[in-house]
Amino acid sequence: ESLRAAQSGLSAVFGAVIGGDAPNAIPTLVRLRGSVRTPDATAWERAEHQVQAALYGALADSGALAELTYVQGVPPVINDPTIVGLVRSALSA
Repeated sequence: ESLRAAQSGLSAVFGAVIGGDAPNAIPTLVRLRGSVRTPDATAWERAEHQVQAALYGALADSGALAELTYVQGVPPVINDPTIVGLVRSALSA
């Protein structure tokens, strides 16, 4: 599933990893916070499912449990191709 997520252009960035501060102990709870980027509206609509499948797939053999809170934010910007062409022409002139 994570390969499928990569093929769809979905990318995830973890901005915070919180898991304790003892250098010699495995924490019993780790919290990850991050954001997901998508190239288009179709991938944006599927992103939550793909993130969930990748997370649970990664943990499947570890015995670890996960709880996902996914907040679907702002959809990706889709630039008008005509306007992009005009701006590109103006900049190159």
